[in-house]
Amino acid sequence: MSQASDERTAPGTRGDPRLQDPQALDEIELYGEVLIAASQSDGPLSTDEIDAALGLRSARRG
Repeated sequence: MSQASDERTAPGTRGDPRLQDPQALDEIELYGEVLIAASQSDGPLSTDEIDAALGLRSARRG
């Protein structure tokens, strides 16, 4: 393997383990999902659309 390919590792797998924050990484991933949904929408997202983007079931039942 080349040195460049050795440096390609998954995020959060290198460096000082005390500086890793799995909760923050999860929040960033969820934020990214909402951004993707918003970029594909013609207008503001409804609460149900945001819940769907986050993988949540709607708490509201009609």
